[in-house]
Amino acid sequence: AGMLNYALRRSSRRRTMEVRILESTEISVAAPFYTPLEKIQGFIYKHADWLVRKQRQIEACRLRIPVRRYEDGQEFLFLGKEYVLRVKSVSGRQARINFDENGWLVSVPPEEPEAQRPLLIKKKLLAWYRAQAEEIFGGRVFHYARMMGVVPETVVVKTQKRMWGNCHHRSRKINLNWRLVMAPLAVIDYVVVHELCHLKVPNHSARF
Repeated sequence: AGMLNYALRRSSRRRTMEVRILESTEISVAAPFYTPLEKIQGFIYKHADWLVRKQRQIEACRLRIPVRRYEDGQEFLFLGKEYVLRVKSVSGRQARINFDENGWLVSVPPEEPEAQRPLLIKKKLLAWYRAQAEEIFGGRVFHYARMMGVVPETVVVKTQKRMWGNCHHRSRKINLNWRLVMAPLAVIDYVVVHELCHLKVPNHSARF
């Protein structure tokens, strides 16, 4: 496998080899329990160009929630662009969040304790992200599913620490990481199409 490092998982129930790249850019290889190591290494070598190319693509658009404070003036990503978070004290019973071309405005009741404000702002912002992810991802999945002639049973937006998305071929269920909504639309589309392809081919074999 040359300079490519990978994590190997063997299973007595598996009949074929599969390789995939995780969100961390780690290469994960699954193989039948008694497959010789030489055969596994040959499999990795055969896909080396594809693996390196995908690693670079993922590395270029790796998006983790930045370690930033949830307070006025901080910047966060949405669809590949940085926007400013503004916080203002506004009378009312609950905090509210609005978004326009200038960024977010979080309205916080003045009686909200200062120490609790960052947590409240974070809760509002992450809920906004998830709502946007569900709307945007749903539209992109519907668009590309029609083009590809496939029908996913369910599409779930969730928190995934190690992957941008995955597809359960048998249940026809697609999971997408809500953090993808921080990425440019082209990256979102790449992940959506990738997972939709798994409805036809459930692995990363040469056919895929």
